[in-house]
Amino acid sequence: MSAISYCHEQNVAHRDLKPENILIDPKQKGAIKVIDFGTAHLFDPQKSMHQMYGTAYYIAPEILEGSYDEKCDLWSIGVILYIMLSGKPPFSGKNDSEILSKVASGKYSLSGDVWNRRSDDLKDLIKSLMEKDPKKRIGAREAMSHKWIQRKVHNEFDLTLAKKTFLNL
Repeated sequence: MSAISYCHEQNVAHRDLKPENILIDPKQKGAIKVIDFGTAHLFDPQKSMHQMYGTAYYIAPEILEGSYDEKCDLWSIGVILYIMLSGKPPFSGKNDSEILSKVASGKYSLSGDVWNRRSDDLKDLIKSLMEKDPKKRIGAREAMSHKWIQRKVHNEFDLTLAKKTFLNL
């Protein structure tokens, strides 16, 4: 079970997922640890949250609208995955205001050299995580069951693409 699945089953929304808050524990075979629960919130699945929390690149559009649920974390995971695999954020700008304006639109691209070399399953997962409408966005359990995750991503490693992604970062 993923840390996010566990949190959501316990009715905890992190609300500020970003790479800085994700650690890999080499002592536990690369187990992923989520840290910094300073903005985390115990939520009632029947009620939405309204406080404004998050970091511009990773914040979900519904947080900007003022009413959201735990699926804001799935959006952030989609953004993190996007950045990890392309080396660039899906929404960029000169300052937070420009970035947030683009996040609010929910429009991003999965085209170009990096994305042409990525599988349709991967692109489907990102689209499912970064679905602007949180009611249509997949939940943590569905994300963990997604084809791309289940295929054990480690089967293939494209060194040239990895280098290109790293240089983009």
